[in-house]
Formats: sequence, C-alpha cells, structure tokens
Amino acid sequence: MRHAETLAARSRKIVIDNFKYFQVLVDAHPTKLHWVKPTSGTTAFPRWTGSVSAMSERLLADTGVLLLPGPLFDSGDAHFRLGLGRLDFPESMRLFGEWLNRN
Repeated sequence: MRHAETLAARSRKIVIDNFKYFQVLVDAHPTKLHWVKPTSGTTAFPRWTGSVSAMSERLLADTGVLLLPGPLFDSGDAHFRLGLGRLDFPESMRLFGEWLNRN
C-alpha cells in the first residue's frame, strides 16, 4: 500500500481522540464509570457500577446508543465493550453523557 502510513495515522488520530472523549465522560461520572485505558488496540472494556445489561437496555431505548454488555463476552455483568475506532464515537458519547446526567 502506497498510503499505508497516511491511513494508519488517520486511524490512530481517531482512536486517540476517542480515548479523550471517553476519559472526559469517566471523569464526569466517577461513581458510575471506571476504566483502565488500553495501552494498545481499539477496544476497551470499562466497568459500570451496577448491572451493565440493565443499563445498556435502557440506554439503547432512550438514546439509540448501543453498548455491548459483558455477558455477551462471558465476562459478567459489570463491564461493557467499547469500540474506540468509530467516527461517530463523539456523538455517541455526547448522548451517553447526557443520559448519564439524567439517570
């Protein structure tokens, strides 16, 4: 690929920016959200205080934001999967943050 570095740089920027968006959300809701920032890759597995399954169902119904709860990955009901490589991530986190402020 002649433009591999350009494409990789674009992808890295998206992921790094999305890390920052989620960190702002975690900082604003420290009693509800916790995470260990991944050191590589584009996927995180944050912890939610309470039932992730119940929260994710309500979040989806109220906002259209889909989080994949831990039970789908055989990991219990305290974590959810978060893909950090999406272009619509900032909008999803904005909606998630507004929902967290109301709930």
